[in-house]
Amino acid sequence: FDSGPWFGGPMPFEAELAVEEDTVADGDDGGRDESTSGPTFTPPQSAPAEGGELVEGVDFSGTNVQETGVDEADIVKTDGERVFVVSGNELVVVDVASREVTGATELPEGNRAELFLSGDELLYLTQTWVGGDGPWPVEPFAAEAGLDIAFPTETSQTVISRVSVDGGVPTTLDSMTVEGEYVSSRAVDGTARVVLRSNPQYRFPFVYPQSEAGEERAEQANREALLESELADWLPAYTVVDAEGEVIDDGLFPACEQVHAPDEFSGFGVLTVLSVDVDGTIDASEATAVLAPGNVVYSSPASLYVATQAWAEPVPVDEQESFDADDWQALWTDRRTALHRFELSADGAAYTASGTVPGDVRDSFSLSEHDGHLRVVTTTGETWDETSESFVRVLRESDGALVEVGSVGDLGNGEAVQSVRFVGDIGYVVTFRQVDPFYTLDLSNPEDPRVLGELKIPGFSSYLHPIGEGLVLGVGSDADQSGRVTGAKVSLFDVTDLAD
Repeated sequence: FDSGPWFGGPMPFEAELAVEEDTVADGDDGGRDESTSGPTFTPPQSAPAEGGELVEGVDFSGTNVQETGVDEADIVKTDGERVFVVSGNELVVVDVASREVTGATELPEGNRAELFLSGDELLYLTQTWVGGDGPWPVEPFAAEAGLDIAFPTETSQTVISRVSVDGGVPTTLDSMTVEGEYVSSRAVDGTARVVLRSNPQYRFPFVYPQSEAGEERAEQANREALLESELADWLPAYTVVDAEGEVIDDGLFPACEQVHAPDEFSGFGVLTVLSVDVDGTIDASEATAVLAPGNVVYSSPASLYVATQAWAEPVPVDEQESFDADDWQALWTDRRTALHRFELSADGAAYTASGTVPGDVRDSFSLSEHDGHLRVVTTTGETWDETSESFVRVLRESDGALVEVGSVGDLGNGEAVQSVRFVGDIGYVVTFRQVDPFYTLDLSNPEDPRVLGELKIPGFSSYLHPIGEGLVLGVGSDADQSGRVTGAKVSLFDVTDLAD
């Protein structure tokens, strides 16, 4: 989509892969017509469910998702009769039966544009950049102190638009613009949870002294900047406009009473979860937030979790003088990942708990909630010096904290996690440095997770997908015995016996 020329010319799509309508007769069994010059594809002739409505997964395919019942935003959505495509900043609607474009419209331009679909309405999400309007809160105090420092000139914004596609013609209904970055989103039962983060501390680019003589002036400038700051310096602003571009709502986002602080300091970032009915209205009050950064989002039908590298305790300047390379390495080696839980319900999302675990998480597949427990795969140490080790840790919420109740380690020593997949009480983990250990885990007892089996083969799987009883598909890279990647690889694992 929107990829431009392919090796100096257009990709020969129509000649090789186009559907030959003339060769497909009513009632065709789906076989290939040998009279055509290239491969043909016949859509499956499945009957609609009762009531005439097409069923996702039966009559047409949907977005590949991590958890059943949790939809994920995508650049393509379909209801089986229409296909909706985001290409650049254009939304295109294609009728499946006629294979014709029925309508298109331009939407706010940005990066990482994605869609949710519900009935005749789409939710469009994207992130844009705009010029900073200043003045920054610390600027006048820095000038008075005789300090010449540079300030940011751009800031990120997230745009959330509701689009009607009734009749196959897209029309924007209303849009919300929020200061801050779009992290990710998930949808359960037609309600999208949009995760946003803003960094008010960037509005306070603190002055650092150039020498010991400037310490007092720098501290004074920083203190005055903070004391003179207002709520608007700490919380992002939002604006909602209607179809004509008229402002219908604006203010700070979220409201002050919707912002929570975790028991353990996690930073000054504001991490917000906004609940939006895909076929409803955008209401800025349907939000909850926690003072913390965040970059990895995972959702089950009941909970949404956001993970990020935990805030490290700063080392006082006078102690830094005695620090050597080993001391700094020890701080990095002891790094942790912070986790924040939001409970999902028909009333929206509510922040409930936070916690930390040692090491790093790779991506959203490293997290999984099952029977009230959160399973997290993390890696500690470093691969370059072969000190790395991966763990599966099980956490349970208790009095506003995510507390570890069980763990198992000794996975991929000296290696890095490449892929993870959880299926109920079973877990699969792939690590790699030279060869691919594929691990199977029994997680039926949250307090005593166990590694059951291990299979070493060349290469590694970057993605794991359960495709039936006792089978897991792995998609990734092939490699030789030294660990040098030699090409792509698809593997089928028989996991009928988890111990073998």
